[in-house]
Amino acid sequence: MKNKTTLVLLLILVLGVWGVIGFKIIAAFSGSSDSVENNNQLTASNKPITMVTRPKFLINIPNRDPFLGKIKSAPKKSTPSTTKAIKKPVKQWPNIVFKGVVSDKNSKKKIFLIEVNGTAHLVEVGNPLIEGLRFTKGWNEKVKLTFEGDSKMFELKENAFSY
Repeated sequence: MKNKTTLVLLLILVLGVWGVIGFKIIAAFSGSSDSVENNNQLTASNKPITMVTRPKFLINIPNRDPFLGKIKSAPKKSTPSTTKAIKKPVKQWPNIVFKGVVSDKNSKKKIFLIEVNGTAHLVEVGNPLIEGLRFTKGWNEKVKLTFEGDSKMFELKENAFSY
């Protein structure tokens, strides 16, 4: 018997809630003329708008983590370092002219003719030309030289082969 009365009371409560929701929806879709008349009666006023200033406050951040119970270390303040950028000295490359390939086209060994500061050198890949200047790679149209750690590509000069 007790379960039946609880069931009936809950059923009445649910029907009442759905009735209120249905009434609100129907009232929203059935436009009433009262709301239009109220909108026409509103007029603009020339009263100045007053700005309300909010009080300022500070947030105090605790050092202890509330979940882990550990104490946070204070943030380290970084001081601007006064180290100056060290400029690398500009390396003065020697005057280099790639004159061409001297070896046979059929041979696997290629010998290149490279002029360094007016002196002609016949070199293979990997051999040094002068102190600090090394011949790293070579193709028919260009060569790659390394001078004290820096690499540069040199193109074949037209009509440079004078031998």
